Amino acid sequence: MAHIPAQTSGYFSVSPSSELADAPRAIVCFGVAPDGLAWLIDADRSHRLQRLMQTVLSVFELSDPDELPERVRHAIENDLAVGLMGVHEADVDGLGARRVYVSRRKTKHLLGPTLLSQIIEQSGPPPQHAPPVDTMGGGGAITNVGALAVGEQDEQMVEAVERSIDERRAKRHLMIALAGAGGDAQTFSASVHTRDRALRVPREPFRPLVFESLLGLEGVEAKLSASGESWRVPLLDRAGYNAAIQRVHHSPYGGDLSFAVPRLSLLRALVAVARDVAKLHARGLVHGDLAPGNVLLAADGPISFDSLDVKAGSPATAATFEWAAPEQIVGQPVEPHTDVFSLGKMAATLVRGVPFGEETNYIVPIGGGDSRRVNLLKGEGVFIDILETGYTRKWQLAWQELLGRCIAYDRTRRPEHAGAFADALEALVAEHPPEGTLSCAGHFGFPVAVHPQSPGLPGGAMTFARLVSD
Repeated sequence: MAHIPAQTSGYFSVSPSSELADAPRAIVCFGVAPDGLAWLIDADRSHRLQRLMQTVLSVFELSDPDELPERVRHAIENDLAVGLMGVHEADVDGLGARRVYVSRRKTKHLLGPTLLSQIIEQSGPPPQHAPPVDTMGGGGAITNVGALAVGEQDEQMVEAVERSIDERRAKRHLMIALAGAGGDAQTFSASVHTRDRALRVPREPFRPLVFESLLGLEGVEAKLSASGESWRVPLLDRAGYNAAIQRVHHSPYGGDLSFAVPRLSLLRALVAVARDVAKLHARGLVHGDLAPGNVLLAADGPISFDSLDVKAGSPATAATFEWAAPEQIVGQPVEPHTDVFSLGKMAATLVRGVPFGEETNYIVPIGGGDSRRVNLLKGEGVFIDILETGYTRKWQLAWQELLGRCIAYDRTRRPEHAGAFADALEALVAEHPPEGTLSCAGHFGFPVAVHPQSPGLPGGAMTFARLVSD
């Protein structure tokens, strides 16, 4: 859950996005957070710039920056400052090059885990500072297809695995196309390769940032607590939500905020995701990396992203092991029912279903001379405990039947494609709806009070916003 700090005398002031190129510290609005508050980024390079200036003064054996040669001071205060801020020129939309800001932290660490990941995997908050660059990034890893390719001396497949390793070493960073004073900034994600991380040089593809929204899910409530008291507010009640945050803000010690999301809304969202994936299947492609971290509960409807776009009948070179089908992990050809396994496993988690069956271990190479031990479940079915619930035996058997088929080790038992899964799940949800809610921690920045007259704040009237630090 997010902590709401106790009231202080100060407010955050929001600047136009152009300040990202003109100041060593700027707080700008780059979009709308999942709870509907303005989303701010605090880009602070002032301490680094000060250390740089002190180092140069020491080298020149001077004590005052005004004593530096003009060219040196200009280079530090302008050229080096801009480079330190991560400001570059890029053509983001085919309309010509313009100034863009590229975040120091990776997008996933800056914005937090996806909403579905926070709900299903109970992911913790993103680290305040980006960790050392890892080999693969995220939950993805190279599948056993690499070992099979080496064993069979398949040169093309070995090259495909190596390309997959290189592509996954390129990290996605937040990129803001700077607008003039009073103008709205456009927000993208850009690829930054490991070897470019010092200056964060952006590479294509540039993708418009898709914002997630809890407001698009029916029945979501904000859960607040302060001074030993807890209460809930419907998130669609915008005035009530802001008043509740204000109430916590005025508590002597602040308080906490999280969200209660109905299971029914989440399963309906998963149906929409499956219909989105079905479009890939209709083109003879397999997503290959369906996982909570690769699904966005977007404002315009849930979508999947970071698809591997594997041709049906081919092995996939990468996967998120925790959610991948057995055949994908061991490097066998994938088909649309490979994606159905991942969709079914997510649905099972949402209703607290427990897959069961024989478990074996595989050693899988993941690049860089490293390997990983993977537990491979030969799924036989899914069990749902209905004791101490209001569910009937009929409800239990219906859910166990569909979910058991979806995660079956025998792929021929699964629905043959995502469209068939969507139809079956939609009918099941309508006939046997699930009850209760799941918790979403809301790890997408800290709720902070902002100055209502800030020039860079949309509308100029919001009292609170979500702040992330870069």
